[in-house]
Amino acid sequence: MIIKKINLFFSITLLFLVFLVFFLIHVCVLFYNQVQLTSSFIFPSYIFNFIISILVLIVITKLGKSKSFYLGFVFMFLSGFKLLIFLLIFYPVFNYDNKIDIIEKTSFLVPYFLGLILEIASVIPQLKKM
Repeated sequence: MIIKKINLFFSITLLFLVFLVFFLIHVCVLFYNQVQLTSSFIFPSYIFNFIISILVLIVITKLGKSKSFYLGFVFMFLSGFKLLIFLLIFYPVFNYDNKIDIIEKTSFLVPYFLGLILEIASVIPQLKKM
């Protein structure tokens, strides 16, 4: 039980550090290109993806103990649900001027795929245990 809590704590800490590093790089690139951070909607995008990724990690860790057979299906459902919620919340904001430019696309895609890659990296070892 303690090992699982340590692994979950380590996973969340690693997730936080990776998100923080990528966020800082992303902000530096935007700053270098003289893009206003408020217009890029970067802060809410990273925060949303970080929180959802933590929730996915918690669910996957809890399910890995008891219902590991359904782990892949639950992961796919949560990934689709994450994308759906993200698009319902952020798409109207990005599309307010009827066009989505490259800054808005990267503000969505970078944190989304970052979270997805880290979630996949946490699911693979649990699926290999089966």
